[in-house]
Amino acid sequence: MTEMRTEHPTLVNFNYSLKNIPTPSVNIYKKRLIEKVESVIKCMRWKAFFFLKEQDTHETKPLQDKCGFKSRCPPQIEKLKPFEEAVLKLVEDIKFKNTRNPFQTSSMHNYSKRTSQRTMKWQAIQHSKT
Repeated sequence: MTEMRTEHPTLVNFNYSLKNIPTPSVNIYKKRLIEKVESVIKCMRWKAFFFLKEQDTHETKPLQDKCGFKSRCPPQIEKLKPFEEAVLKLVEDIKFKNTRNPFQTSSMHNYSKRTSQRTMKWQAIQHSKT
């Protein structure tokens, strides 16, 4: 009968909490910012629509615009259009500086190292049990 040999993984210490959230890339940041701005504009359109609908109770025209989806999107309000354009222009004009300190640099390096070695956490848990 052959003897099974188990190797213990080495425990890696990064000298800081692994719960630190790394700084997102510019593309990810812009994408999330645009999603949130669009969400706020959509909510503002609905609020304005129902506010104006209460004031204008005589007009009972059903909404036909469904934005290509099953659910309806809020109608564009002419009074909000300049505000929406100004907010979107702000998002377009955002400029980013590459300001990384040594902690962020090492954190990003270690983050990519952790994601490439998906079994590291499991190995550390198994090592601590023995």
